Order: sequence, then structure tokens, then C-alpha cells
Amino acid sequence: MSSKKAKPVDVTKMLQTIADEEAMFTPSKLQREVKSRFWQILNDNPLLLAQAKNINPNMIRRVTGCSSSIEQWWKIEDFRDYFLNNNTFKENLRGLEEMALDVLYKILANPNLDGDAKVMANQLKAAQEVFALNQRHNAKVVEQQAYVQETRLEQLSEADLQQIIDVEAEENGNS
Repeated sequence: MSSKKAKPVDVTKMLQTIADEEAMFTPSKLQREVKSRFWQILNDNPLLLAQAKNINPNMIRRVTGCSSSIEQWWKIEDFRDYFLNNNTFKENLRGLEEMALDVLYKILANPNLDGDAKVMANQLKAAQEVFALNQRHNAKVVEQQAYVQETRLEQLSEADLQQIIDVEAEENGNS
């Protein structure tokens, strides 16, 4: 066994490496914050979310209250693509999950690895965190989808609700 000290896993560095390898746009901290705030507000408000196809700097400024920086950022095509992709978190999480699975595979496939035990323990701990984060994220997505569905149902008229019930009854043979 090696006497080298184990280095903790730097998730930020891993994400940056992935971004560099794929030549992805790397947003600044402020750009990430504005994007996160914008999509969180939209996801919490189904009426705003319905307008998401018309996203522009004015809408972003109105929704988030951010400074006029958005105008300069919006001129950068890669920023627009990044900002309009509201699945970035899920995509990054999926990439980390793939890396975590690789770590687990290496450990399970060869229990007698020559690497430092502390490094492997840190990698395993990071993998567990990624899986737990993904589980929490998925639970939140299900909760948000239920909320949106409930909100949509609340906005339907009594006649529309009756029509839905009638169609369901017909499809299930309960006319």
C-alpha cells in the first residue's frame, strides 16, 4: 500500500475537465446565479413557464431583477444556448453519475487495486454523494411535475374537467 496522502476529489475541477474536453461554454458565477434564479422562478410559476418560448434579455431582467449585464451576455451565442438549456443541472449530474459508476465498476471489478485506499474511499464517497444528489433531484422533479399538473387542473373550468372525466370513462369502458 502506498504512503502518499489521499487527495480529496475536486468535483468542480472534474466538471471543468469535462467542459474543457467537450469545448462547452463555461459560465461565470454570476451567469450561473442568474440562470438558476430565472429557471427556478419559472419552474415555480406555471404561467411564466408557459411564456418560456419567448425568452429574451428583457424577460430575464423582469423575472430575475438582474442588471443590464444580460444584454452583453445575450450577444454571445454559446451563452444563449447555455441559458436556454434548462436541463444543464440534470445533464451535469448525469455526467457525474457516469463517472461515479466507473469508480464503482473499477472497485468491484478488481478488489485488489494497487491504488491508495484513501483515494478509493474518497472516490467511493463522492460516488455515493452523486447518487444521493440524483435521487433528491429526481424526487424534486416529480414533486414539481405534480404541482404543475395540479395547477393546470385548478385552472380548468368545470365543463373541461367533466370532458376529461368523460373521455377517461370512455377509454376505460365505463360510460
